[in-house]
Amino acid sequence: MTDRWTRLALLPVRLWERLGPRGLVIGAVLLCAPMLFTGFQLDDVVQRTLLDSPDFSAMDMFRFVRTPEDVVARQHEALLPWWSDPNLRLAFFRPVTAWTHLVDGWVAPTFFPWHALHTAAWCAVACLGAAAIYRRALGEKAGAAILFATAIFALDDAHGMTLGWLANRNAVIAAAFGTWAVASHLNGRRTLAAVLLGLSLCSSEAGVATFGYLAAAALFVDHRRDRWKALIYGVPLALWAAAWVQGGYGGAHNDGYFDALGQPRAFASIVLERAPMLWGSAWTVSFVDLWMLLEPRRAHELARWSLALLVPIAWLCWPLVKAVWPTHENPHPDLVPSRGARFLLAGSLLAVVPVCATLPSSRLLLMSGIGVSGLVGALAAALLRGELGRWRTLAAGLVLAVHGVLSPVLLPLAILNVRVFQVLTVDNWEGVLVDAGATEADAIALQAPVGLFAGYLPYARRLRGEPGPARLFAIAPSLQRSVVERLDERTLRIQVDRGVAPPAGGVRELPPTGPHISAEWLDRTLTDGCPHYDGDVVDMGRFEVRVVEPLPDGRPATFDLVFDAPLEAPSLRFVVFEDGHAKEWTPIRIGETAILPANPLFPR
Repeated sequence: MTDRWTRLALLPVRLWERLGPRGLVIGAVLLCAPMLFTGFQLDDVVQRTLLDSPDFSAMDMFRFVRTPEDVVARQHEALLPWWSDPNLRLAFFRPVTAWTHLVDGWVAPTFFPWHALHTAAWCAVACLGAAAIYRRALGEKAGAAILFATAIFALDDAHGMTLGWLANRNAVIAAAFGTWAVASHLNGRRTLAAVLLGLSLCSSEAGVATFGYLAAAALFVDHRRDRWKALIYGVPLALWAAAWVQGGYGGAHNDGYFDALGQPRAFASIVLERAPMLWGSAWTVSFVDLWMLLEPRRAHELARWSLALLVPIAWLCWPLVKAVWPTHENPHPDLVPSRGARFLLAGSLLAVVPVCATLPSSRLLLMSGIGVSGLVGALAAALLRGELGRWRTLAAGLVLAVHGVLSPVLLPLAILNVRVFQVLTVDNWEGVLVDAGATEADAIALQAPVGLFAGYLPYARRLRGEPGPARLFAIAPSLQRSVVERLDERTLRIQVDRGVAPPAGGVRELPPTGPHISAEWLDRTLTDGCPHYDGDVVDMGRFEVRVVEPLPDGRPATFDLVFDAPLEAPSLRFVVFEDGHAKEWTPIRIGETAILPANPLFPR
């Protein structure tokens, strides 16, 4: 009976063993092919425009805002909504990644498949690095398990957004250098590992996750007398940290990126909530993406269920790590299974901690997935050796089927999901502001599905060679009803039912679940719950926003828009939404009132 269940559980492993390395390459090419067609999205379109600027520096590509003056400048460019926190900071030290984008700009500035293939090449480097780690962790003789672990890491559906969205290339490059840094460490080449670690950190702050595997290697792989040699990794860390601090990099005063160093106690509580979701998603399907679609109460329930998921995972992995603590008498030969499994388990857990500083998403699972995929490979190796009992064989078979069959099938769909950004930034606005006069005008979206994304439309259209407005300013969410009153020839008063942008604490009232919640979260990511008060004035260049009546929690509910020209001026165009579709709006007469109903997030 046990042999039959073991053979059944090993079917995914046998499948990839039969396909072999050549089948893995062919499968990866076919399953990842949709990334050639996702196109430039959100940050991509702005960065493509920046590359054409004669004053552009590679160091500026990921320095979005660092000072209050930068916030004002981005608001005048309509790249930040008017409710953004004036002290917002979003700046990242990613010079290596920036240079790869510069190369793209020289070779094929607007030919997206080239950019996608460039990202895919870095992903292939990361996969080869993961395979090198698995050879040391699982042993050279575990050929089928190594191939299977490499395959499920390469074709994990959790990597869909990472592969499909060009802006995530930084994480792929960091993983590429990070995996080879860990592999070099396992082979005793610590100087090379330190250099690769520095390149990983200079590719993305996500490279910090590499330290999780280096720490795990020091604990479970290195001989005790050799552990002090890991101090060499403090050199690239110190240099990177100095550049980070000196350049004013980091994320602050926003809900999208948490300042872990500035608020360590609060960050610890965030890790307790988010780490189980992220690590549990790496073991199963990417359920962590549901987090942004749930109201706060249900999001906390998801976190609790994720914590409970750790129990069966620990039970399943116990046979892999239960061996007596090794003596480390000879650190150079292949690791015994228990040591390799401990290393992979600890590394995958520690790699989750740094990425908890941003909103939970499957795109954060790249580094943690290296260890989890290796552990799944270790389960396959244990099955091949006949070391698991009946119930663990059944559980392991389920895990192997999810990673070896279901996840690769879902990968193309996960990549294509990136196209939702196309809907929110371009397709929702189809048919409006396309005449010749619009290119000379600034557009005012009295309603916008996601205010954070509205300002990307002019850049996206210019990149596609289509007419569009000079700038597009978002005023209020189209998910809520708004009442518009014209006070004089240059002033509109807007009253929004539940206010603009959810407050701190995530109070989200309607609907209780669904993509609307995600949209409201996105509009809040640049506020950090920053309250507005009666009399506050925000200068947006073409107009001022004057807060008249905020809600008790600080959300501006009634405010005036005071323009620098009459509303009928040719340099101003107005847009509202009807049944999810954008349409131009003719300004009402002085003293009149118009009701703008709530709209669905996506067109009907």
